[in-house]
Amino acid sequence: MIFIVLLLTTRLLPGKVNRNGVLLFLNLLFIAGFYLLINIQQIEIAQKLLWLFVPSTVSLSLFFYRFNSVWMQKKFPIDRYLALLPLIVMGIAVVLELSFVNNRFHNYVRFFRIDFTVFTMTYLFPIYGGMLIALNFAKIRMEEQSNKDAYAEAHLVNLNWSKLSLLFYLLFFVGVIISELINPVVSELLFNISILTLTLYLGYYQIKVIAKYLQSTSKPQSKEFPAAESISDTPETESVAQESQEVDRTKSNEIFYRLDTLIDEEKLYLKSDLTIHELGVKLKMNSKYLSQAINQQGDLNFNKYINQKRIKYAKELLFNPDYSNYSLEGIGNESGFRSKSTFNTTFKSITGVTPSEFRRSGN
Repeated sequence: MIFIVLLLTTRLLPGKVNRNGVLLFLNLLFIAGFYLLINIQQIEIAQKLLWLFVPSTVSLSLFFYRFNSVWMQKKFPIDRYLALLPLIVMGIAVVLELSFVNNRFHNYVRFFRIDFTVFTMTYLFPIYGGMLIALNFAKIRMEEQSNKDAYAEAHLVNLNWSKLSLLFYLLFFVGVIISELINPVVSELLFNISILTLTLYLGYYQIKVIAKYLQSTSKPQSKEFPAAESISDTPETESVAQESQEVDRTKSNEIFYRLDTLIDEEKLYLKSDLTIHELGVKLKMNSKYLSQAINQQGDLNFNKYINQKRIKYAKELLFNPDYSNYSLEGIGNESGFRSKSTFNTTFKSITGVTPSEFRRSGN
């Protein structure tokens, strides 16, 4: 029943993400069902499904990785080859199963099946799964870095919720590996807790967060404007490279001045869901060049740039008698922050003190 409900929640996700989510949960459902058969002493049925359990366990790492890759829209060159190992394992498992049911080869295949299962679960699954966990983490870090140049909201820049799901999968991954090395009772308890936690977190929480995340990060449908006056991408000869660099720097400064003026005049930094794409539409300019112009102003990205303006505004409010009755959370909300924790963390990272310490020092 839990898995049926979780499968229904995947309908919150768009097409390709939804399909990968369904495959992931179906795989989890089969693995959980296999262990359930063992727990209720249905060993004979479990043995008949063992040939499918081994490739399913290996494939789970791939489905989890592909699910994250699709919603992040991140690809590595190696991604196109990652399905080869699960396909090979599945092919071998099918051949062994077909050979096993043939009485002529029954005795020979039985021992080979055991060796194949042990080899896959002892070596292939840990190495393959560990590699995909590392690639998953690398993609999350890449997504966070790219989001810093496009979004001002903390939950779009710090993907801690995705890292947490990766941690739960890691616990499940470790649980499967050590299941044969420890006491069966402890192993069974560890596995049941890990797969239940992973499933509930992915289905009940993360799918909703991903749906909201994709809605927040979807770019506006209006066209991206050409950057005729922005930084040139035309290849330069070595003789004019330095001159071209100075011209690009000048154009970048001009773009940044227009951007900075717009944000200050309209106080756009107070808009909690402000994005670089929205500013590109207002300036009729490709957002890529706006981001580049911000980056060239020193150690800045869009997120840090907007937060600096928000903190500057918050400092003014903290010293403003008209806002003396406002709570710190209220000051944060007025300054463009959606949560008190984000406001406190950002304020301290920029000023070196907390908002409450800053307010007390002013008094």
